[in-house]
Amino acid sequence: YTYTITTANNPGGPLVGPCGTSSITGVITVRPEESLTVRPANGAVTQQVCYGEDLTPIVIDVVGDNTFASAVVPANIPNGVNFNFVEDADNMGGVLTISGSPSDAIVGNNAVTYSFIVTTDGPNTSPCAGVTQQIDIEVVPASTLVYAGADPSVPNQTVCSGTPLTDIEFRIGGGARDVNVSGTLFTAGGFTRAGNVVVNDPSNPQNSEIYGVAPVVASTTTFTYEITTINQCNPGTNEISYAGVITVLPSETIVHRGASGATTQDVCINQNITPIIYDVTGQDTHAKFVDASLVPSGISLDFAPDQVTGNGGVATILGSPDATNAAGDYTFEITTAVSGGVSNTSICADQTQSITISVKPLPTMVFSGADPA
Repeated sequence: YTYTITTANNPGGPLVGPCGTSSITGVITVRPEESLTVRPANGAVTQQVCYGEDLTPIVIDVVGDNTFASAVVPANIPNGVNFNFVEDADNMGGVLTISGSPSDAIVGNNAVTYSFIVTTDGPNTSPCAGVTQQIDIEVVPASTLVYAGADPSVPNQTVCSGTPLTDIEFRIGGGARDVNVSGTLFTAGGFTRAGNVVVNDPSNPQNSEIYGVAPVVASTTTFTYEITTINQCNPGTNEISYAGVITVLPSETIVHRGASGATTQDVCINQNITPIIYDVTGQDTHAKFVDASLVPSGISLDFAPDQVTGNGGVATILGSPDATNAAGDYTFEITTAVSGGVSNTSICADQTQSITISVKPLPTMVFSGADPA
């Protein structure tokens, strides 16, 4: 701004007449106030960002004669974050853009906050009062998920129908705060997130686990499961999963067919017993005599395995006691366990059934008089 001051109305005197005027001029230079104005359409000055992802660029309009934006402590700006100031053509400030992705490794599972202050009172500044703006960037570590049990076979275990699983222990960390679960163990096997999964249990050094009782099955069935982390920052992005397969075997059973021969029978020597039939279940499981020496001579066990599924089969006890057997009661057992040379059995609990066959002697008749004539 310019100004001029000029004298006026000096009448002078009778000898000289009116006096001339005199002037002085000057210039007032007014500098704009220094300011930092965050553009609201861009990134906020307080942001949470996932590790490895870009923050939303923060754009700040800077005003001030020959004034630049700078960081009060440049070392507080995290590695990987760009601090870019572009001066206006009129040398009255410019535009600051803060962008990039914090790249320093995060130790531990807690988020790290980087705070730094932007100022107009740097090397390039005007005589006017400086202003500042604080920037806070919280960086959430990436999710981690590992199997934490001692036995590496447990995540893909084989278990018997209706018996407890060996707990599948896992540990989540980094920015992960919860998990989602999926797979047929949860969609068809009766397991639920609320009832069969523990996450971040402070009493468990492994911190998380899947536990519960295996589904009840009639034949060997596989159930899948998958654990997926949920990061506290931008859930669903860059998560980690861990998957496994649970193989459930049917229980071993020996069930007597009621329409077949009774499990207790009376029979004469050389007379066929009514065949006794049992339905046997158990993966690759056969029925055998527990102690074949207790079975009357002439009685045998025929086992027909299920050729389609390998799940048990049909056991038939049949035959006729021969004349080498003494009269009396013969009690013996059949089992799904290993017996003699037959080892076909599963890991599930073995079952037995008892049979009693009473062998009656053949009738005899002899002349008992004194004179054979």
